[in-house]
Amino acid sequence: FPVTIRKGERVITFNKRLKQLKKNAKELLLSEEGVRHRKKRAIEPESVFGQIKSNNSFNRFTLKSLKKVHLEFGLIALAHNFRKLAKTDEDATFMRMKDDHMKNGQLKPGYNAQISTSEQFITNFTITQTPGDTTTLINHLENFEQAYNVQSSTVVADAGYGSEENYAYMESNGIDAFVKYNYFHKEQKRNFSKEIANVENLFYNEVEDFFMCPMGQRMGNIGTGNRKTANGYRDWE
Repeated sequence: FPVTIRKGERVITFNKRLKQLKKNAKELLLSEEGVRHRKKRAIEPESVFGQIKSNNSFNRFTLKSLKKVHLEFGLIALAHNFRKLAKTDEDATFMRMKDDHMKNGQLKPGYNAQISTSEQFITNFTITQTPGDTTTLINHLENFEQAYNVQSSTVVADAGYGSEENYAYMESNGIDAFVKYNYFHKEQKRNFSKEIANVENLFYNEVEDFFMCPMGQRMGNIGTGNRKTANGYRDWE
């Protein structure tokens, strides 16, 4: 309880309970654990407010009334937590993200989302831990078939999905593959056919199985090999 002591015209208020509480707090603050907590505080709530204000451009509430403002900040806090969870997610894979506004490439934990669309409606989606798109196509198509009990008759995709494994799968499943491959667009240019160093432009003798180099030298077959993809498919070369 507070005790007031009068000395002349000066009044001194002394609170025994508060003094003891402050003493306890001081001991905790000056302890090794207290020093660690005080250092950590600078990077805990202060940095979080900084991220919300600066990184998310959230400097003021847009709604009115205490209830709505409470809901608004709850959504901001939820979004912030989801971002933090992604950085500590054991299932996430480090992936090269698209460049930011300063053209800086970013390597962050994430997932690879694939979607199928028809008339701008999403008909199927899959989430993978694979950074590249190439090995996700077959699983995506199989997921579509499981969901609808029917397979797509036509697949249209960019060069990120153009691989021997994917082409072979679509061919064996009767799917028309309108899927680009590397150098597809370059092959459409006039200069491509004039570049004698391109393998596609070399003369190949199917009967005797040899290529002819630009200098007229015969290049015979010295062997075959195969590579195993992440899905277990072996492509031959």
